[in-house]
Amino acid sequence: MHGRSGARPSAGARLDPPHTELALHATGTVHTALGFAVPFVVTEFEPGRHWAWKVAGVPATHHRVEPVGGGARVTIAVPWWAAAYLTVCSIALHRIDAMLSDAP
Repeated sequence: MHGRSGARPSAGARLDPPHTELALHATGTVHTALGFAVPFVVTEFEPGRHWAWKVAGVPATHHRVEPVGGGARVTIAVPWWAAAYLTVCSIALHRIDAMLSDAP
């Protein structure tokens, strides 16, 4: 998530103009671990709470932020066939936690 006003895709992704933040039906490209770019489209979007996308036309991850007490719970869900991607998601969640823990 980017600030409180909106969200942006992962560091390896770029939105197509005119989009500067995630929104329903926003498109762009994401760079794979193999070094090539594939298109994406945001398929679900609730500002500040949830977004999901299709990457190369295939349903991919869902991202959610839920208020819990004085903080938040962040989750990333993957399709059953992409279970190997859970390690990448775990690393991302730890990085998000570290960034937020260091924030004023």
